[in-house]
Amino acid sequence: MKRKIKIHLLKTVISLCFAVAAYPLMVSAQHFHGGGGFSGGGGFHGGGEFHGGGDFHGGGEFHGSSISGMSRDDFRTVPHEGYDMHPGPGPGPGPRPGGYYHPYGYYHPMPYYYHPYHPYYWGPYWHPPGFFVASMAATAIAVNMADAMFYYNAGVFYTPASGGFQVVAGPVGASITLLPSGYSTVIVDNSTYFYFGGTFYIQEDPGYQVVSPPAGAVITQLPNGAEEIEQDGQTYLKYNGTLYQPVLNNGQDAYQVVQQ
Repeated sequence: MKRKIKIHLLKTVISLCFAVAAYPLMVSAQHFHGGGGFSGGGGFHGGGEFHGGGDFHGGGEFHGSSISGMSRDDFRTVPHEGYDMHPGPGPGPGPRPGGYYHPYGYYHPMPYYYHPYHPYYWGPYWHPPGFFVASMAATAIAVNMADAMFYYNAGVFYTPASGGFQVVAGPVGASITLLPSGYSTVIVDNSTYFYFGGTFYIQEDPGYQVVSPPAGAVITQLPNGAEEIEQDGQTYLKYNGTLYQPVLNNGQDAYQVVQQ
């Protein structure tokens, strides 16, 4: 009798083991339906969505409980609303509204305002480019640059010429120790420039250095030698390779640097 009981118990245990092992397959068979969906302990639907332990959408977004410590946001592959995944380039060189070319990016151009060109003279010691002198003033100083020799006196630069010296535009990079009398201060984008006789300077240690005219600078005096040119039905002034637009600044005729 005892032997029969033991055999019966053994059969029962074996049956239970088979039932436990087969249970997931039974559930699968019961919950699998058309369209590729699986649900229950964790169902997969044809649209690419997994339910239960965590949802997976075809769009690349994971919902539900975290996996290995990662939340649903760690699986988000679509950009959040309002965020540009591919922002365009910032302002750069190129044409700008109004028909001019700005080489340094955006600045705030003043409205065009035509007024006649009246060359300005900075006194008896100032001369425009091209002016010739037979001898150099005793107060002139020599300015050595990498590839040339210049002389500077009272805001004017000279270069040796046959039989004397000829006035030239301020060479960019040249340094002087003192600014000429009568200079004006120009602020552009919170930077300070000094202007005299068609030449812009910045302060350095020590002295001052000649720089290219900064785009956006507004001045009230242009020297002799500027050329009037027509562009898009408007008259501009070109001086030493720089284009100036006539403007009205605080009720006064002025010029704004618009092209270098």
